[in-house]
Amino acid sequence: MPGIGPKTLRLAYEKLKIRTKEDFLRAVRSGMLATLPGIREKKLQQIVRGLELYEKSKERMSLIEAYQLGELLLNHMKTLSNLYQNIELAGSLRRRKETVGDIDLLVSAKRESWKALHEHFTKFEEVQEVLLQRETKSSVILRRGLKLSEYGVFRADTEEWIGGRTEEDPPELRENIGEVELAMERKLPRLVEWEDIKGEFHIHTKHLLQ
Repeated sequence: MPGIGPKTLRLAYEKLKIRTKEDFLRAVRSGMLATLPGIREKKLQQIVRGLELYEKSKERMSLIEAYQLGELLLNHMKTLSNLYQNIELAGSLRRRKETVGDIDLLVSAKRESWKALHEHFTKFEEVQEVLLQRETKSSVILRRGLKLSEYGVFRADTEEWIGGRTEEDPPELRENIGEVELAMERKLPRLVEWEDIKGEFHIHTKHLLQ
């Protein structure tokens, strides 16, 4: 969570005997964390705000809602087409999952364009709060928390790396349900391509054409 660094964690570990994430969350909610040296009011507010972000990050939105917001963000960044080489939506949104936890956008660009790209990123109309804006790293809150830096896209609450290389591999084979093991055994299935379709689609509907 924002506001929590190694020093704070060490104090919580030594003084409050905190050992798990759940222990830490209870200490924040109960006010015990405020008893630690160096935890002033402003610091505590920052940690509480981080806790709120953590709770919100566990929520998910529908695919259609995430897709609409993702397209808005993608189009916003595409207006700077002269500053980047590649840009596209990634993660669970690109894989068309039924629900989406956050919107991942991958951008590759030369170093001299980083600052302008980050400034433009933080000016997206759906941004509710800018947590950090620098040449190599920006963190904003839309309806979900995420961080963008030269190293990739990360979750704002856990620092978990989400993406940052390329998006050319089939998204259907990145669901973490055994794809790596199948690949090691050279048993990955071949995906259905357009040329594999040999017939026509046939449907029934009660919709009356005007």
